[in-house]
Order: sequence, then C-alpha cells, then structure tokens
Amino acid sequence: MLNTARMTIQNRLAVSAPEAAAMLSLSLRSIQNYIAAKKIPARKVGKRTLILVRDLEEFLRLDQPSPSREGR
Repeated sequence: MLNTARMTIQNRLAVSAPEAAAMLSLSLRSIQNYIAAKKIPARKVGKRTLILVRDLEEFLRLDQPSPSREGR
C-alpha cells in the first residue's frame, strides 16, 4: 500500500502543502514557514496552495537552515 502511495505522488506535478510536509517528514508549519521565507516556491490555485514536486526536489538538494532561525 505504501509503495502505491509513493508511485501516485511521484507521478504528480504538484502536491498540497500537507502532502509536501508528509513527503519531507516535516510539519505543515515548517512547510508554511519555508514558503513564507521564499525557500519553497508555491502557487495558489483557488484556496489551495500547491507546490511543484520538482521544486521540492530542488529544495532538498540544498542545505536549508530552519526558517524560524533566520534573522536572529
């Protein structure tokens, strides 16, 4: 069942913020903070926030400080 879920997400162009959080094993709040800090590009489609899977892959290629610690 888990492999089926992974295959489904891998074939998608974009995911919601909660799906992105689950994919990266991060909290939804962390994803929202990275979006607000412009570290993860996101697009609004109606009321939904969508993140391109390729943008998540690019995000993971770089070392990322915690968005809450920036500016301290």
